[in-house]
Amino acid sequence: MLSAALNQLGLALAFSDQYGTIRSMVSTFFKRLNEPFPSKQSLGDSLKRQIYISLFIAAFLFFFKPFGMRHAENPLYLSLAFGLVSFLFSLSFDLFCRYVLKIRTDLPSWTLFKWLLYVFLLVSWIAFGNYVLQAVLFWGDLGSFALWLQVWKATLLLGCFPIVFSGLVIQMRAVQSNLRQAQSIELPQHVEAREFKPKICFENGVNDVYECFIDEILLVEAMQNYVQLTVIRNGKVERMTLRQTISSIYEQFQSSGAEHVLRCHRSYLVNLDKISQVSGNAQGLKLSFDGLEGVLVPVSRSYIAEFKHAIANATRP
Repeated sequence: MLSAALNQLGLALAFSDQYGTIRSMVSTFFKRLNEPFPSKQSLGDSLKRQIYISLFIAAFLFFFKPFGMRHAENPLYLSLAFGLVSFLFSLSFDLFCRYVLKIRTDLPSWTLFKWLLYVFLLVSWIAFGNYVLQAVLFWGDLGSFALWLQVWKATLLLGCFPIVFSGLVIQMRAVQSNLRQAQSIELPQHVEAREFKPKICFENGVNDVYECFIDEILLVEAMQNYVQLTVIRNGKVERMTLRQTISSIYEQFQSSGAEHVLRCHRSYLVNLDKISQVSGNAQGLKLSFDGLEGVLVPVSRSYIAEFKHAIANATRP
């Protein structure tokens, strides 16, 4: 009896350990789904990816001849035809998402989950193109749900798994690379307070001027034809919207000798004196600020070299 009870207890503990491990893995997976995914927004980068994927599909079909293609009369032309359909349908999907739905893939809100959903819909749209091509070439029934389901499964099998696997690898590599880069950046040590604290005046329409000390400024964010100025006064964060462009604001800082106010992104200016931490995720370097909780400002790839140089030569009050 005692031996049986001990065996049952051992099995229960083993199951509990396995359940805990599985729960931890599931939790990690869902956490990763909500992490940012690195994706370039430019149309040129998207075209390159589409060409590579289409060439991969055409090459895979020609060399491996799956789904009965080895019995086709001309497998080369057939492989190229499916590759061309993949390119045209992926291009149309990208243009629709980019210019009609206006989806931005270069923002922190673009997560791994959204990317996976995007890939699933993209591959399904390409599957529809393959379905139409197959029906036209082999005189199939365009209204056949069975044929559509068969082509959809084959396209998902061929397209989804390689793309998803490569996406996970891309995300992990981007996170590791950006973390290493963030760790290599050392913020300057604090020194004595600046003796000269200049003020700066911003015009905000007719007969409306906003004035503040430059050292009160945390960051400036572009909002189309406006900018939002974030300052900290007496320990409290204040925000002011100005009718100016970020380029004109930056010129005012430069002409005022505020070299410690730097452009780190096309939409952001930051005060190097107020940066509390440089971190990194899959989408690049992120900046945190003294007194500004929960706000992460991105550093664009094109500004990283300038940002590092400015940090290396800066002193902080």
